[in-house]
Amino acid sequence: MDEFCQSAPDKCTVNLKLPLLKRDPSTQLLEVNFDDQLVEVLREVHYLLMLSGEGACEHPIAPEWETVVFTPVDEIRSKLPPASIAVFEKTEPLREARLNLNQIAFAYNTIRRVTFTVEYPLIANEVDVFDKAIEPAFSSLNWDRDNSEFINNNLATISDLRDRLLTAHDKLKKIEELAAQWNTVPLYQGKERKYDCLIPLEDRDTIKEARYRDMHNASEAILRLVAEILELYQADTESAEWKAYLEAMEDLILEGLTEAVRCSLSYLANHTDKNKTDMPLMDGKLVIDGTQLKFTPAMHEAQGESLMDLMDSLVQDITDQSRLIPLLTSNPPLPDLAAE
Repeated sequence: MDEFCQSAPDKCTVNLKLPLLKRDPSTQLLEVNFDDQLVEVLREVHYLLMLSGEGACEHPIAPEWETVVFTPVDEIRSKLPPASIAVFEKTEPLREARLNLNQIAFAYNTIRRVTFTVEYPLIANEVDVFDKAIEPAFSSLNWDRDNSEFINNNLATISDLRDRLLTAHDKLKKIEELAAQWNTVPLYQGKERKYDCLIPLEDRDTIKEARYRDMHNASEAILRLVAEILELYQADTESAEWKAYLEAMEDLILEGLTEAVRCSLSYLANHTDKNKTDMPLMDGKLVIDGTQLKFTPAMHEAQGESLMDLMDSLVQDITDQSRLIPLLTSNPPLPDLAAE
């Protein structure tokens, strides 16, 4: 008790005057500046008052302690330094302030850690405004006063920015997934049977229309997601920052479309390479037409639609997939979310 009474006043005086936050100069990350010495003071006062009979003890009491007669609460209070009692009486406000400041630091640090390089210019102004607003927490504001309004206002601001940023990331991930959903599904592929793996050419138009329709729907979904991201960042569509971000999104989409084309072309290449498979991909028919023999498809260009013509048209169908989702940098019209 004597040791505590001697050290507690200085611990309270010094640590209550500490600023609320501190920043790592190398990373710009925030940390709550609540010293463990204050935690020790609060804990010691709590235990001393609890053992003397103030409040219910939440922990089981050892048998050898059951006969101990504790000093009355009032006497314990009178012996404790006034500074420690004053701090203890502010336990709940201090706990709430510390909790909310931790949330501020966590939200801010999340923004600093997960924001993409091309994305940061879109939120740089909001981060700068917040940095200016939070500046008193590094200097003039300390634990010895009520800062609840200051803390709550800044918590709301940084939480909103963090939530919008993470929501934009989720939507960007959806764009990437939409563009990549055909990366492993060839446009035309045969059903492997015992002796062949023939492409169902009789269903070619149906297959192509279904794929193109799916890609058109994906295109509309992507443009809607882009509009939602634009709204989240509150960006100017004519700004260099937004145009750079559009290019980054476009790269993700082009990567998906390129893989979709590559997948389909690779399938044709692999199944027309006799060193990789002996199973035919297409079949030809020999037709007797009067006194003439004709192949369908033709083996030579002079005989009508040839096998090469057929392959060229299949390749054209495959490469046309890349045109079904518009380039974002070409400024395609975005859905008007406000009007909706």
